[in-house]
Amino acid sequence: MHEIQRVLKRAAGRLLVADLLVTLALTATASLAALFVALLVERTFGLVFPWRPILWSVGSGAAIVAMAWSLVRRARGAALARVVDERADLRESLSTAICVAGRNDPWARATVQSAARVARGVDVRRAIPVRAPRFWPVPVAAAGVLALTWLLMPTLDLFGRLAQRQAEAEQEQQIVEARSDVQNKDEALKRLMERAQLELKDEPGEAQAFKAGDLSAAKIRKNHVRKLTDVREQARKLKQGAKARSLEAMRKALRKLRTPGPGPLEQFSRSLARGDFSKAQEALDKLSQQLADGSLSPEKQDQLRKQIENLKKQMEKIAADRRQLEQALREAGMDKQSAARAAGDMSSLKAALDKLQGLSDEQKQKLLEMAKAAMQAGQTSQQIAQSLGDLSEALQGEMGMSQEGVKAMGELGQQLSDLEMMAIEMEALDALLDEALNQLADMGGRLGDGRIGEFEEGDSRDYGMGSGGPGRGLGANTAGKDAPFKVRRARSPTKTTPGPIIGQMLVWDQQIRGESRAAFRESAAAAADAAAEAIETMRVEPEYETVVKNYFGRLKKRSQDEKTNDPETSEKPGDGN
Repeated sequence: MHEIQRVLKRAAGRLLVADLLVTLALTATASLAALFVALLVERTFGLVFPWRPILWSVGSGAAIVAMAWSLVRRARGAALARVVDERADLRESLSTAICVAGRNDPWARATVQSAARVARGVDVRRAIPVRAPRFWPVPVAAAGVLALTWLLMPTLDLFGRLAQRQAEAEQEQQIVEARSDVQNKDEALKRLMERAQLELKDEPGEAQAFKAGDLSAAKIRKNHVRKLTDVREQARKLKQGAKARSLEAMRKALRKLRTPGPGPLEQFSRSLARGDFSKAQEALDKLSQQLADGSLSPEKQDQLRKQIENLKKQMEKIAADRRQLEQALREAGMDKQSAARAAGDMSSLKAALDKLQGLSDEQKQKLLEMAKAAMQAGQTSQQIAQSLGDLSEALQGEMGMSQEGVKAMGELGQQLSDLEMMAIEMEALDALLDEALNQLADMGGRLGDGRIGEFEEGDSRDYGMGSGGPGRGLGANTAGKDAPFKVRRARSPTKTTPGPIIGQMLVWDQQIRGESRAAFRESAAAAADAAAEAIETMRVEPEYETVVKNYFGRLKKRSQDEKTNDPETSEKPGDGN
């Protein structure tokens, strides 16, 4: 019986493999047909199917179904023995033995023994061969048709769904890029704003909408341009504020310093004259340490006293110098005595400005701000001179550093520290302005690429997208090149004849002889500043920048020449100190 079971076991395995090949060919053909139908549907109606998981699922599903179906319908027991009898031409020997295997009579035992002898001579591989199914070309042809259809069939997209999804996907990608770009720019901007001690609040709901992803790419960039514009305006106001004017006036005043002779104070005086308060503070700390530990020789200490006295006199002279303010007041229309009197007293200045009829309120305000800055610089210079005087008196006694000297050195260091902090704040504002302008230029290039869309209403006073959106554009011109043209200068042949008087007015006032030049100089300077700002903010087309610079440069040079030739503003011999 053992030989019979061995033959049946080997035959069962080969029958299972042969049936599995047939079943697999059927399931593969059905799966390929389903994929072909799905491909036709996708290309015809513009759908998008996830083909990678579909292919894995269909392929593994066909194999699993074929395996399960073959296992379920495989032959067992007597049915398996009959198949082997038929294939090996054994005349029901094995199937009969399987049927009588449980009986104990002599015939049954003889039948089983006879079947065992027959089973020893059965060649299972020859009796049950494993071959490819007869219709194996069918799934191969189906796979070829599917591959050719995949490669050659175009997307018809009858209902336009694919184009709509592609536009949505592109829009989502633009939103992701815009969010990433704006986030990086925001981080750089916030770091500089913290240095400049500025804080910018978002519009109500803007931060929530940005985090939720409810804004389009164009809206995200528009909001960032608005934010950059606000930051720039805040920084510019601070750069034009009282602190900035006071620091600039102080630096202009310190440029008049000269080296107070050889000695330990040379580096301090040079740094102070350059307006480098940080190096001046370092030089002062080094000098303070030398005085504290007594490392200065008597000769050096004597040089130091002479330097301090010299520097003190220069600072006092700077504190009392009002020539620049006087010059500005004289250019505004004041006489020399009134300008000298008003330059030293704020109340006198306000009263004198009220009497001037030819100045606007804005011009008067600028003169007041200039005067405040000059007076603040004078006060700071006077304080430095006072601290230098206290230090000089403290060094007149014994060698080393007395308590009064330490106090004077501390006051002088505090004054330099205040100036250094102001300088650091202005440097932070400069860095913030540069970053805002660079980001505005970059955003202008990104927004002006022709992908903004059609016209959109908005506030034309703010910076817009540069192409299709509201406001002043920051991007490149997308309208194309200008048409060629030629310019020919010609004068119209006109003839001036006397005409009727339109109107006349009698004004009671003192007559001033000569030509008015102050208004022209002021207008020329204001126009040159406005042109420089327009070029800086890219409101002037690149091809016109050279023309604008040359025109306003000549205008400004002419105004300076007029100022030089003006007898009222030119210095007379003996007027200076």
